[in-house]
Amino acid sequence: MSETLALAATDRRVDSIFKDMGRYGAAVWSLYLHFTGGLTLPRLKEICARSKLLSPGRARALLIYLQLIGYVKAAPKTAGGITRYIPNPALVAALKAQALFGLKALAVVDPNFEPVVDHIDEPEVFRTLMVKFGEGAINTSVAVDQSSPFMTIFTMRNAGMQLLHLMLLADVEPDQKPPAQRIKLSIAAAAKQLNVARSHIARILNLAEKAKLLTRLEDGSMELSEELRRDADLVLCLQIVGYAICAAHAYEQIPASRR
Repeated sequence: MSETLALAATDRRVDSIFKDMGRYGAAVWSLYLHFTGGLTLPRLKEICARSKLLSPGRARALLIYLQLIGYVKAAPKTAGGITRYIPNPALVAALKAQALFGLKALAVVDPNFEPVVDHIDEPEVFRTLMVKFGEGAINTSVAVDQSSPFMTIFTMRNAGMQLLHLMLLADVEPDQKPPAQRIKLSIAAAAKQLNVARSHIARILNLAEKAKLLTRLEDGSMELSEELRRDADLVLCLQIVGYAICAAHAYEQIPASRR
């Protein structure tokens, strides 16, 4: 989590695609589609519909957005053909850097993941990793309850997941009895770090409190509910398992003599 926040802080474009699941999904699926037949508007619409995360109508706006920040560009048109879009090296670098955080964490636990880290720059290894990651993102989107308070308040809202990461990384108040978890979080500091308005951070926290995902206390601290911590743990576990599955497929693309 801290590595992802640090990565976003180094580049406004990276930060922008990490801001909500829509933009992040569009970025991941752009590479997925590029590696599996080509990135086009009709194919991105199809992915959005399959995922149930985004409406097909949002695909055009997301594609325009990715062009505006320089992450994809239109390929020269062919006569009567559908416009294809090509991911720029900046998008590849951003998603590769994020993947490396997950893979390096896995390699600490199991050294068998180290060859994938070492060979991730090889085209077929990275292609396989991102194709499996894109497929996994679709399957996960379909499987989760997207109408739950956790999803609507944090994952689908601008900077929601980044705020959740800050909350999970915040200092825990001392002298607590499990399963309570009280933390201190400065709205002003969070807004500054995430490049959003204080009112936006306050709005997310208000919605989370109304949904009983957290309780704000008189001393300025807040207590995270068991439900919020359980859902956050589930999301992180899915990410870890997802990277492990993708890495296993990418590993097969490395010749045995170089593993």
